[in-house]
Amino acid sequence: HRFRLLFSGGVDSTLLACLMHRHVDPECEIALRNVAFGAKHEEAFDRRQCRVALQELKRLFPQRKWVLEEVTVVDGISEEALDTVS
Repeated sequence: HRFRLLFSGGVDSTLLACLMHRHVDPECEIALRNVAFGAKHEEAFDRRQCRVALQELKRLFPQRKWVLEEVTVVDGISEEALDTVS
């Protein structure tokens, strides 16, 4: 099973990720989906912050399989780039 959370890396979504970790079977992976808009999506604050928060979640809960799903929307078209984080 995979559980998915829209994830900005801010306080609220990181807290929700922690709560999911506490209440979801340890064998299940948790996918954190980040959505960034525009041609400069790599520079977006949420895109950078989600990566920082992911590293902290991995440090706090190393036994959990976390997956970061980065979705980029350019000109109203979604390009999904799924990066698996072990």
